[in-house]
Amino acid sequence: MIDNLQQIRALNQRGGRPLSLVDLIAANTLDLEMAATLAGAVSAGASFLTAARPGNAGKTTLMASLLAFLPPGRRIVTIDDGRPVTGAPAEACLLAHEIGAAPIYSYLWGAPARRFFEAIGPGISVASCIHADTLAELRGTLCGGEIGLAAEVFARIDLVAFLRLDATPQGYRRRVAALYASGREGHRRLFRWEQASDTFVREASPERWSEAIDRARALLERLRASGTSAFESVFAAARETSA
Repeated sequence: MIDNLQQIRALNQRGGRPLSLVDLIAANTLDLEMAATLAGAVSAGASFLTAARPGNAGKTTLMASLLAFLPPGRRIVTIDDGRPVTGAPAEACLLAHEIGAAPIYSYLWGAPARRFFEAIGPGISVASCIHADTLAELRGTLCGGEIGLAAEVFARIDLVAFLRLDATPQGYRRRVAALYASGREGHRRLFRWEQASDTFVREASPERWSEAIDRARALLERLRASGTSAFESVFAAARETSA
């Protein structure tokens, strides 16, 4: 059996040290409150997507950093061809490296992508990346065309984090420009990035994950205070906290 850490490491196709959520906070890709919201929700079993239209925006890096916070006993199962999952554990996070049409390992499109999202249910979450810059663009891609998700299935995607990539004199800048969570009236924005001040603004708080978010915030604060940022160390600390 391939363990979760190995599955996450397989996402790091470009090599180098994998970045943890603590690293991303330090880089101001997102702030502590947004990070705690994402990590807490994932630790409570939320399904999520990371999204950006351009490549190299940090979609996979953010997704990998969040997979470290899966609930205890939830095993990552990487999906390649999108066939119905058989023999999966009762608690699983189905992982697709990307929702895209390229003929690359664990890229899903069309009916395989639709089946991937339709699998969301009790004990089963999903995680993936996709090329989209707005919620409307994301909905159009997933609910229209070749994938054809039903609206009720789209609503099962608990969180969507949209990243932005900008070229600056200091190099590339990556920011989580908006974070949305599903609710009774569709997805609502929880956070947005303010470009002028390079800060993040909270617009709403998801009450259903409040306790898990508090635990994630406390863990991230401890890790930052102790100077702990290596991915493997953050992964281990998240598992110990959830146990």
